[in-house]
Amino acid sequence: GIAMVIGAGYLVQEVSSNFTFPPMLRVILAATISLLLISLGEWAHRKISAISVTFLSERASTYIPAALYSSGMSGLYATILFSTVIYQFFTPSVALIAMAILALTSLALTLRLGPLMSALGLFGGYSAPVWIGGNEPNYLLLSCYILAITLAGLLTYSRSKIIWLPTSISIG
Repeated sequence: GIAMVIGAGYLVQEVSSNFTFPPMLRVILAATISLLLISLGEWAHRKISAISVTFLSERASTYIPAALYSSGMSGLYATILFSTVIYQFFTPSVALIAMAILALTSLALTLRLGPLMSALGLFGGYSAPVWIGGNEPNYLLLSCYILAITLAGLLTYSRSKIIWLPTSISIG
């Protein structure tokens, strides 16, 4: 799963730097590949869930789709970051809102796909302001953003009881 997440980021970086596509087409291709990985994760989740639990362990039924989902979500994170930082397609505020939506979606998918999604949601959510930055930060937006990620993490913890989640939220 970690290799796929890193691979998705590397693929986005390679597409953006080695091909002579116009910037908008690069962003569209990266987003399309990421969405295809998410679709493949959903397909795998449905297929594996239909298989008898005695054939696969219960953890395997969530790890395989979660690895595909997290690869696609990481690709979307990278696409938004490259679109904002390199190409300036989005303002930092719009990019931060898009990153928040991705982080909250990852945290929500924890209940369905397991702890890999919560790790991705928290890492992406808490690190987004560092990556996006901006010349004049909007402190109200940043405060609301961090509060939303924290509340979503706490809500996820109350439903999933992942042991390391409160510590991660506190550190974030």
